[in-house]
Amino acid sequence: MSTDWRHAIITASATVRDAMRAIEAAHIQIAFVTDEADIVIGTITDGDVRRGLLAGSTLDAPASHVMKRGAVTAQVGADHEQLVSLMRREGVRQVPLVDDRGRIVDVRLLDGAFAVPERPNEAILMVGGLGSRLGELTAHTPKPLLHVGRRPLLETILERLIEHGIRRFHFAVNYRAEMIRTHFGDGTRWGVRIDYVQEPKRMGTAGALALLSEPPSVPFIVMNGDVLTTLDFSRLLEHHTDHRAAATIAVRDYTTQVPFGVVEVHGHKVVDIVEKPVLNHYVSAGVYVLDPLCLDFVRARESLDMPELLQRLMAANKDVVHYEVHEYWRDVGRPDDLEAAHAEYREHFEPAKDASR
Repeated sequence: MSTDWRHAIITASATVRDAMRAIEAAHIQIAFVTDEADIVIGTITDGDVRRGLLAGSTLDAPASHVMKRGAVTAQVGADHEQLVSLMRREGVRQVPLVDDRGRIVDVRLLDGAFAVPERPNEAILMVGGLGSRLGELTAHTPKPLLHVGRRPLLETILERLIEHGIRRFHFAVNYRAEMIRTHFGDGTRWGVRIDYVQEPKRMGTAGALALLSEPPSVPFIVMNGDVLTTLDFSRLLEHHTDHRAAATIAVRDYTTQVPFGVVEVHGHKVVDIVEKPVLNHYVSAGVYVLDPLCLDFVRARESLDMPELLQRLMAANKDVVHYEVHEYWRDVGRPDDLEAAHAEYREHFEPAKDASR
């Protein structure tokens, strides 16, 4: 496996934000923290970061605040069988090889030692939209087939889900459906099964769920077909299960600044004036996990968007929880978004693809 593990090394004085960048840059799902003598003293995973933020840490806090002290290491020269045994015994996915002083000189990711098993969960990808915000770019080509990097957008989405054990897919299609069917076929090229849900009309981001011929029997992912992300879908599914939720919505932190002074009043009296306040909100990331019971809230042949479905669930006292996305994420909906995705693609996706070969 070809990876640049050196990007995963940070010092104890680095920030939590630096740790997140290291995890993403190295593509080995972990960062190693070293001291002044370059000796490994701890590790940080995405899960460690998430737990730290939930406990009140910040992205600008020292990485040591979320670090797990100590690391499972092996001496340089350890053979394959020894490393496999160590990884299985300790339940780790990466083994740093260290010299006599404890300095990392290599990291081994053993082929097959931690292959992601096939999941029973399915994924429904909503790829039937017109993509009208992209203008002439989608006049003859459906948005999921527009190239980002060197391949269609939907290929990247599909392969990211495959990397997390998803093997059964449903594509909800409408606009230029035949082009999508021709390109992806039944999924054999990727070693997965792809079925198609043909929308008789545009049915929103949730309406096509009523058309599934074989409804899923376990929680399933629903995802917009114009979202590029390095989201850890395995952790998303685990989060949904851990919270015993009816639905989980992936969210992003979104900041806006009001360009004027905001005047707060009570009756006729001014009680405060805030100059150009900064507002923070969670926005939908276009990725959801739904329990099969959610399908009972979707009526046949109706146009329905996901926010309305979630509102129905909450009105029925079903638990809807959120999952914050800290990884790379971009909604490829407008020409400037597409241009930005092109520029960012190589950094976030091509190294990961090379590493999987």
